[in-house]
Amino acid sequence: MKRFFLFGALLFSLVVMATSHPTVAQEKKNEHKVSIEEVNQFHDLLHPIWHEQYPKKEWAKIRSQAGDLVARKDAVMKVRLRVKAENRAMVEEKRQQFGASVDAVAAAAKSGNDEALGKAVAEMHERFEQFADALK
Repeated sequence: MKRFFLFGALLFSLVVMATSHPTVAQEKKNEHKVSIEEVNQFHDLLHPIWHEQYPKKEWAKIRSQAGDLVARKDAVMKVRLRVKAENRAMVEEKRQQFGASVDAVAAAAKSGNDEALGKAVAEMHERFEQFADALK
């Protein structure tokens, strides 16, 4: 009886801990949140591509989102960035590199070459992280 009670208390504690803390995936998703909504919207699309579809090599699914990636990238490229004057040139350079990497994904998606698409997605993710980090 005592073991049953201890087991029940342990199980209850684990359930409470698991439901009261954000998951690692949610923490990662919020890792690149910035004050620019267009950047956050791009990240909302990129996150499942990078963390779910890319590891599973779901190339067709990634290809089907190329147009959305470009549209959200275009919105990021148009938005006015409010950064310190001394950081403006560096941030703009990161933004241009990010934009070019999204265009490379779109081109690779049209090519039909899975290896090229995989490399382009990895590059896009890296360039996005560099850009988002520069905004902080």
